[in-house]
Amino acid sequence: MKKQMVTIAAVIFIFIISISEPAKADSRDCVAEVPTTYRCASIFGYFGEDPYDVDRHSTYASDGTKHSCTSFAAFMLAKYNKWMPEISGFNSAQSWAVEAVNKVGATVSQTPHVGDIAQWGFSTDPETAFQHVAWVASVTISSSGKLLEIVVYDDNGGIMRNTTKRYLKAYVGSASLRWPNTFITFPKDSFGGGVIDRVPAHTTLPTN
Repeated sequence: MKKQMVTIAAVIFIFIISISEPAKADSRDCVAEVPTTYRCASIFGYFGEDPYDVDRHSTYASDGTKHSCTSFAAFMLAKYNKWMPEISGFNSAQSWAVEAVNKVGATVSQTPHVGDIAQWGFSTDPETAFQHVAWVASVTISSSGKLLEIVVYDDNGGIMRNTTKRYLKAYVGSASLRWPNTFITFPKDSFGGGVIDRVPAHTTLPTN
């Protein structure tokens, strides 16, 4: 009986550890291996075009589909934020933070929020070697307020062959996926809505 109780206690202890510290092994949850599908981003209704016509800058894949990170970001902003016609004039991903602040009154910080646009700058990291933007779908923090991970969705105009993908559990300091340089928070609509109110935050609070 004593041995059985020890075994049960060990199992409970392992379970507690597993929910307290999320697994860090896998950095991607959805990857389109060839540029012929939008399967990782189509759940939002995205198929290579956006209402702001930012897709005019997109790269064409061999099957004629259009792909770019800025088009998907613009699509998500049109879907969940107030209409901002200035976004139609936005250029490459490297300039999004500056343009967002100057043209639509966005704020830029190092703190991610659900609905933000994550921005990467130049790097030698092959995952994000050039500038890139993605939409932040969830932010996970610990009960003590420590930032643990984010999940972002994106399209990709040619940095990698995996042109539509979702990053998962991009930890600060992760060797497998570089943390974004900045997070851009765009204005919500006049009714106080926007993505925060319309899409579940998926935010979890693990025991630290």
